[in-house]
Amino acid sequence: YRTNIKDYASFMRRDQSPIEVAERAEYFANLGFKAIKIKIGNRWGFDSLPDEAIETVKEVRIAIGDGIDLMVDCNSAYSAPRAIQIGRKLEEYNIFHFEEPVPEYDIESLKKVSEALDVPVAAGEQNIGRYEFKELLVRDAVDIIQPDVIKAGGLLECKKIAAIADAFVKFCTPHNTQPAIGTVATLHFVASTPNCRYPLEYNIEPHPLKDILLKDPPIPKDGYLNVPDK
Repeated sequence: YRTNIKDYASFMRRDQSPIEVAERAEYFANLGFKAIKIKIGNRWGFDSLPDEAIETVKEVRIAIGDGIDLMVDCNSAYSAPRAIQIGRKLEEYNIFHFEEPVPEYDIESLKKVSEALDVPVAAGEQNIGRYEFKELLVRDAVDIIQPDVIKAGGLLECKKIAAIADAFVKFCTPHNTQPAIGTVATLHFVASTPNCRYPLEYNIEPHPLKDILLKDPPIPKDGYLNVPDK
């Protein structure tokens, strides 16, 4: 279905100030990335403070302008009421998706957040197998599913998950933090799956295995990755 795939620069760190995150985002926007994802909140923090989520997203949006898609990843940082409060404020900054706002096992809270917000809510990186994803879809708890080819059960299982999502008219945006074999596998998954229509996650953090495992690693160019044919 596609051989040239739009990707987003995915930031893994939470130890930087809003200004530092904004500077990193601007740097990667200048490299040609058309989409960027940042972390907010405290991972599994359940509303813990301090929380610079709003200020961080505000500074990043100022730095990269309105032409760059901006994803926001919470890694289960919030309760449903707090996630809704944060999400409504973030909608002012035109975020592309609001990822894993509450713990992955709390489907009812995830559904509450999805129903309360206009911005698409994404989740699924912690889920395994098509039966867990079926629950997310049947209960209409998310707008975008994010199976991880490595964790969810491999390529064949992810193809089944994506097909089920397609029947519910939901898009599939795979989770991917592994820049070596994982990225190659995910590229082939996205290339062969019709409802993988949004940008692919690309981990921009240094990784020692990338150059060891791959003779010719995929390199983003102007915000896109070509699917390897080797």
